Amino acid sequence: AWQPFLKTSPKFVEYLAALYSFAGEYFKAQLLLDQNKNSIFYLQTAYPQAFSQQMIEKTNNQIPAPSLMWALMRQESAFRPEVISPSDAIGLLQLTLPTASKTMGKPIDSETLLDKGSNIEIGKRVVASLLSQFKGEKRLAIASYNAGEELVAHWRSFLPDLDIELFVELIPYGETRRYTKAVYKNYLV
Repeated sequence: AWQPFLKTSPKFVEYLAALYSFAGEYFKAQLLLDQNKNSIFYLQTAYPQAFSQQMIEKTNNQIPAPSLMWALMRQESAFRPEVISPSDAIGLLQLTLPTASKTMGKPIDSETLLDKGSNIEIGKRVVASLLSQFKGEKRLAIASYNAGEELVAHWRSFLPDLDIELFVELIPYGETRRYTKAVYKNYLV
């Protein structure tokens, strides 16, 4: 009954999106707002600082670049903590059990990764490790989050002095190249 308003009333769309966002349904809010990407309201709702309380509680305020964590969350799960991918990546930051277990130094189960706070805590450690390995270069850390740090280090070893923007354009895997650009754009917004 309310669908006709979506095409004729931008304020109604913003109101509905705000309700979704307030309820933690960030993905649904983003879907609604895709029609009007130039408004300030769109930017605030489509790029939320979601799960801020869990970020603070689980990471002791030592998150490397919080905006990078939100950028990854937006791309990986669209802020949906219950998402499980076809490749068995789980939760907000789409972590796999082997990566999570290696990062934490102990076995991690899927229930742990479905918990928002635990997913953020483990993801923060993964991102911190990648940033450390790549001397703080966010685009290399982002590419590594997608393709793996060994592969990105291998690619970079062939072009160590190449400007980072040009390097991203030359990433041989199209999916990783697009992913890196998308997450970095999310980070900049």
